[in-house]
Amino acid sequence: MLLTTPNIDSATSKAWFLRFGTFFWFDDARYRNDGHITPITQWQIDKAFTEAGFTFLWKGSFGDPLRPTIGSLRFRLLAKVISWISKQDARLGGEIFVAALEKPRT
Repeated sequence: MLLTTPNIDSATSKAWFLRFGTFFWFDDARYRNDGHITPITQWQIDKAFTEAGFTFLWKGSFGDPLRPTIGSLRFRLLAKVISWISKQDARLGGEIFVAALEKPRT
């Protein structure tokens, strides 16, 4: 299985939540355009799929995590501070979270 979802664990998405009360990619406009409605953390993804019997073959992310901060120096600084405080693995900090999983045949 290949799983992709907007990465609400990115520092920018966390900063967005602090500023606007919603995670990046999860507001009314994005819902109308993209259908994103339920933000889910990497921890929740890990728990749900592990408990369902899946094994993670690979986890990563892609996309510029600071792209949404273009044009706002204060917002970019907030995202960078959150990134520094959280000590998140840089490979998991992009805009889109990606995981490759498999479930053994029974």
